[in-house]
Amino acid sequence: MSVFLELAYLFFIGCAAGWGMEVLFRRFNPIAKNTRKWVNPGFLVGPYLPIYGFGLVTGFTIFTLLGPYMKKGILMMVIVILLVVILMTIIEYIAGKIFILGMNIKLWDYSNMKGNIQGIICPQFSLIWAGAAVIYYFLIHPYMLRAVRWLSENLAFSFVIGFFYGVFMLDCVYSFRVVARVRAYARETGITVLYSEFKENIDEYKALKSMKPKFFMKLSNEASLRDYLENYFRDPEKYKENLEKRLEQYSEDSEVYKKLRKEYLERQKDNLEAVVDAVGDKLGVSEKLEKTGDKLEEVGDKLKEAVDKLEEAVKRPEEAVDKLEEAVKRPEEADDKPGDT
Repeated sequence: MSVFLELAYLFFIGCAAGWGMEVLFRRFNPIAKNTRKWVNPGFLVGPYLPIYGFGLVTGFTIFTLLGPYMKKGILMMVIVILLVVILMTIIEYIAGKIFILGMNIKLWDYSNMKGNIQGIICPQFSLIWAGAAVIYYFLIHPYMLRAVRWLSENLAFSFVIGFFYGVFMLDCVYSFRVVARVRAYARETGITVLYSEFKENIDEYKALKSMKPKFFMKLSNEASLRDYLENYFRDPEKYKENLEKRLEQYSEDSEVYKKLRKEYLERQKDNLEAVVDAVGDKLGVSEKLEKTGDKLEEVGDKLKEAVDKLEEAVKRPEEAVDKLEEAVKRPEEADDKPGDT
């Protein structure tokens, strides 16, 4: 059996199993008790997460190739596990960075975690990768070897794998088209969209419009994608209130965690204010207001000049009347003088 078919099979298993773990983790997350819900993770529509597929392929390959060395002692075992953790962290960073730079989208955000790098990777989740690597090696890897052996004896199952990749590729085309439209709107507003938050906002929008929320097909035809995006950015004050409410969700957590979360939310507020400014500049509102102000000042100056001229015009008849009165008084004064005898 070809190595390519084996890796394709492992990628298929990793994508599906990783998706299931993510769904359960988000539903029963012991940290964020107030945000537990059934969520379809990732940016694809179907039940698969490619990053876990790459993770399983990486772990299986390394543990298969270096497995004999791990039996030589604890030190070699630790070194191999660290190698897996480093590679998984690199994969996680590259995947996150590609979406941020290429799509203006964050699929996950570790900004509230201590020691994070650009909100993409953090020591806490690297430890989770380490724990997953240990569990995989001791409990799962033997079954993966059997699964690969089973596939070699049941090659007919390769048609199922082919069907999976057909659906997977169609899903990728559809989802990347959606993401491209989100990217265009995100670049207009000058912000990076937190995709999981955007999908939650879609559910809120549908509830407000009495639409039925969907687990898989979030972006249904009941409303346009632009409607969802505009709703996501529409009300800055309401969005800030939602951010402030999230601060209360961690009242039972440690003070350090609450402080980090608060700092993160404050940064989100600053980003939102930058969005409002960017939208204003995009629409030319600031420039129009400045021009209107200049025109109003010009009109005010002209009105002042007109008032001054009117006052001058009013004063001229008064001066003429005064002169006429003086001219009339002169003959009268001449008549009052005694004549020559």
